[in-house]
Amino acid sequence: MNRNHDDLYDRKAAEYNWRGPEIIFGLAYPYINQGESILDMGIGTGLGSEPFAGAGLKVYGMDISEKMLDICRDKGFTWGLQKHDLRNIPYPYEYNAFHHALALSVFLIFEEIADIFKETGRIIRPGGIFGFTAEDIKPGQAVKYQLDPEDQSKEPDPDTAITVYRHSFDYIKDTLEKTGFELLKWIEFLAYQSPKRDKDIYYTAYLARKL
Repeated sequence: MNRNHDDLYDRKAAEYNWRGPEIIFGLAYPYINQGESILDMGIGTGLGSEPFAGAGLKVYGMDISEKMLDICRDKGFTWGLQKHDLRNIPYPYEYNAFHHALALSVFLIFEEIADIFKETGRIIRPGGIFGFTAEDIKPGQAVKYQLDPEDQSKEPDPDTAITVYRHSFDYIKDTLEKTGFELLKWIEFLAYQSPKRDKDIYYTAYLARKL
């Protein structure tokens, strides 16, 4: 199947100055080795895991969208892809199947993520790292809000808007500890910058290690 890698999603990510993959890769780099395996949970078109493939890791992925998986597959850097909804636990992998795991710009659609953390701990090996992003809750902000899926600078239409969830640092840290992880590093960054520069969204990048 011939596809243009410059897919709409990839172009939107560049337009909104999405730098999550580079930041997570930078945090994870001291803990990864060539030839190790990594599962990208919600891999989409593969933007989040391409830097890891470039460093010699074997990238596997799962995503709910067959179209996204097709685009990712055509890029030619993955070792295996599965269509799967992260809401459906258990995931289609054995215990300790991978060295590491990623989840970039995924948890924004989940109000609770403890079950996902627990399942991630099941499928990665002790000592493996888990890199992910989440939007923090600032003073005065609500836990959830509505967002236009196509243009974040627009006022969302209630009929087409998606509900986005924020997760506090304390909630993330506590949930990691309760599900068998140690929080190693974190850093806040500008996740999406509207081309009109009238709406900026900040995420926190987290790096945890399975105990």
